Amino acid sequence: MGTFFFSLDTRDPEFMRLVFPNFKDEDATGGDTEKLLDEVNTVNKMNKAVKLYVQSDKSKVSAALEFFVAAQDQPPSQEHINAIIERSFDAMKAGILNARDQIKNKNDSM
Repeated sequence: MGTFFFSLDTRDPEFMRLVFPNFKDEDATGGDTEKLLDEVNTVNKMNKAVKLYVQSDKSKVSAALEFFVAAQDQPPSQEHINAIIERSFDAMKAGILNARDQIKNKNDSM
């Protein structure tokens, strides 16, 4: 499917980000930025946890889950990370697949 990465910060140990960068680009909508933004917005409204965003140059779409995994100023336990990781990946995959379906369905209806 591609490369995912986790982002952790020792200055904010209870916060974690899972990112799937640049999985879609403006070519999916024939270079139509307005259409790309509309499709990303539609997917964001229908998915739990995962949010898609368009890069500032409006050429690529990434997906991210951002969440707190522990009490304030506490690192998460390995057991907690293990308990949530599968569902986090499932949510991420659902958002990505919904984005691909949304773009495909709009292109097919043209």
